[in-house]
Amino acid sequence: MAAPERLGDAEEAELSIPAAEELELARPEETRRRQLRGLLAAARADALTRSSSLLVLDYLVIGAIGGICTVIMARAWSPHDVGAVGAISGVVSLLSTATSTGLASTITRFLGEEENQLDFMIEAMACTILAGVAVAAAVCFVPGHFGVPLHDLPVGTGVAFVLIGGYVACNNLTSITDPAFVARREVSYAVVKDIAASFARVAVLVALIGTNAAGLFTASVLYVAVAAALDFVLVGWRLRNRAPRAPLRRLSLLRGRLRFAGGSHSAALVAVVPGALLGTIVAAVDGATTAAYVGIPLGVAAYVTIIPSMTSQALLAELSDPEHDAAQIAVRALRLCYAGTVPAALLLGGLAPYVLLIFGQKYSVHGTWYLRWDVASTFVATSNYVSDTVLLAREKVLAYNVVNVLGTVAVLACFAAAAVLGPRWFGPATVAGQLLYLCASLAALRLYASPAEMRAAVRGLRWRP
Repeated sequence: MAAPERLGDAEEAELSIPAAEELELARPEETRRRQLRGLLAAARADALTRSSSLLVLDYLVIGAIGGICTVIMARAWSPHDVGAVGAISGVVSLLSTATSTGLASTITRFLGEEENQLDFMIEAMACTILAGVAVAAAVCFVPGHFGVPLHDLPVGTGVAFVLIGGYVACNNLTSITDPAFVARREVSYAVVKDIAASFARVAVLVALIGTNAAGLFTASVLYVAVAAALDFVLVGWRLRNRAPRAPLRRLSLLRGRLRFAGGSHSAALVAVVPGALLGTIVAAVDGATTAAYVGIPLGVAAYVTIIPSMTSQALLAELSDPEHDAAQIAVRALRLCYAGTVPAALLLGGLAPYVLLIFGQKYSVHGTWYLRWDVASTFVATSNYVSDTVLLAREKVLAYNVVNVLGTVAVLACFAAAAVLGPRWFGPATVAGQLLYLCASLAALRLYASPAEMRAAVRGLRWRP
């Protein structure tokens, strides 16, 4: 009886060998799955990674749907209507930026510290909406309209004011409510709102096919109106509280932050000067054609800066907590920025001629050189985003402004040198300007950071195998 038992044991052992081998082969795959699940869980648990990832996703979704809307506009409206609305929309967007930028940074930085967050937001909304409507009224009713081509909208001055004032007011509202979600680590609400508003944009645009330039601009106004309405409802819901209401006419909650808001606002306006003037400088040196071959690549390369730009917004919210280790979080943000920016920049640089083919053969032939230089400058600009955010989070408003002024002057000086040397030097000048900007930024950080914080930051940047 014993022999058959041993034979059965041997057969079972033989049968178990393939199963054991399969299990051994399956282990690496199972290990990889566990590692991936662990990484995803860690990303969801880390507020900085979660917020920055959602912001990047939000930007990409809006950009993709915006591209669809651009195709619809180009095919359903005449080039004259599209050009007229584009010119007016550019000015209107600038008006919105000029009347909301400082408050957006202020909300991201300080909303988490406020006991009565809803009243703080109401005061900010009132300020930015009133400022935007006032500027829109000046543009509409002052003779000449400051050069804005309102005559291309076949409507009266009153209707034009309703459209432009409504656009600026609604856009300003969304500009300061989205930072509220970032400050509260609730970016998912902003993402859902933006996706819903973007689909509404497509629906409105399709519904208004066959109208003139006024109809096309109305579609833009309705899009931002839907986004603003959703933001208003979400903010009222998420920030509801029973704290005593502050008198709105006194702006008591916002007045304590005016210095920060004004400083961040002025620095942000200074920072956009080089990009705004580059096309003008190139056109003056080598004509409008070369300016186009620089301007289009400049807009394409801007997509690479989405990651550091969005991550910096999340970083500002994280650094508002005084209990957090500022050096450690800033280094993590920098590593996160480069983890996304480097592959994107290398890919875009390698595919530059093919990407520019979308705009035409001439752009691919004559614009590739600048696109690659501009992409190379993002390796430096990424650090500038993070360093600026650290200064802003520490409320070093004067230093933040000085750095932005010095950086802007340095970039413009490099552009001036390129204008003398020749158009081909505008690419290297962009990289050189960003390097000089980084030097000013690092000098400011060294001035305000303690030696221990600098050492901790350097240790955090070391490569780990």
